Amino acid sequence: MRNNARFLLSACTGLGNFVLKTPMIRAVKELWPDSCLDLITDNSYGVESVLGTGHYVDRIHVVDAPSSLPAKLRLTWGLRRQYDVLFLPFDACPTFLWALGPLLARDVYTHVNLRKPKPFLLGRVLGDILLGARRQHYVPFLQGRHEIDLNLDLVEACYNRPMERSYETFVNLPSERQVLEESGLQAGAYIVLQPAARNGEPTPKIWPPERFANLIDEIHRRYPDRQVVLVGDTGDAEYLRKTELSKAPGVICTVGRTSIDQLKVLIAHAAVAVVHDSGTMHIANAVGVKLVALMGPTDYTRTRPLGKNSTILFSHGPAFGAMYNFGISETQLARTTPPFSAMDGITVEQVMSAIDAALRQETPPPPVSQPSALEHGAA
Repeated sequence: MRNNARFLLSACTGLGNFVLKTPMIRAVKELWPDSCLDLITDNSYGVESVLGTGHYVDRIHVVDAPSSLPAKLRLTWGLRRQYDVLFLPFDACPTFLWALGPLLARDVYTHVNLRKPKPFLLGRVLGDILLGARRQHYVPFLQGRHEIDLNLDLVEACYNRPMERSYETFVNLPSERQVLEESGLQAGAYIVLQPAARNGEPTPKIWPPERFANLIDEIHRRYPDRQVVLVGDTGDAEYLRKTELSKAPGVICTVGRTSIDQLKVLIAHAAVAVVHDSGTMHIANAVGVKLVALMGPTDYTRTRPLGKNSTILFSHGPAFGAMYNFGISETQLARTTPPFSAMDGITVEQVMSAIDAALRQETPPPPVSQPSALEHGAA
């Protein structure tokens, strides 16, 4: 691959999943310093706000998620043969890119789940025969592997040599200190809590609201000078209205009132952030704030934060790790699991102890023993 190659990366994925692609983006720019790296996204979750354009990303092509197939075809045709390489990670492979990718680039690198060979075989037919793809490269999707490694596997396949791997995620952090001023906050003087997730839709991965209420009370008892800031997106605001959390004394509710850039600022300047497995968790890990991540049914082997300031608390119960290796979807699990039961194994005392340790700048012990294949270092 020549040094000034042109790369296109699909960012048609969730906010947190895209943050986990930033080590991949850095690797491309380090391995091919004079290359051009563009993104294509469906604008579903605002991932174009994570990095913007500049040092790492040259251009961002945005396709509105509900746009018609003709509109997608026009965009694809307009970009035809402009790129040397198209990366299609397992979680960012919408049908139109999966089918028409060979029109965009000479080489297409995509994941293949060898446990489900039918889509793989159909892709070979569409790409190699119908669309006349010159070179399609299928990289195995391995279970029990962190998402950062899965993304870097695509880069390494393109590089065709062993490469040193970095697991540090990053986001661009605007200097919007007015966000703090408008909320009456001082950097390092408040604690961020994320009481909801998944844009307010039913999900088994959130902590019970009464636990958050008790946690807020305990924070104010132990740290009367600390303010509590609630964060979340527009959909979370509807969920929050059903609770009394936003009305608690000493609580500043920003749920549904901040942009992604403003959210990044609020999190970056917090003393501690307590969040669920979500895009907010990955932003918190990327900005290096002291993070307490609450995890239960999700596949932690794939999505857990790797930052040195990140502590993970697990809810062990019947639903622990139920979503491992896509065994069941978040929506399906929400339908079959009583509300909050998958996360009620985490106590207020555990969370408070983690907050205490973070505020004392202690380094807590590793939260769980990991398989050797995952022990590649922390961010």
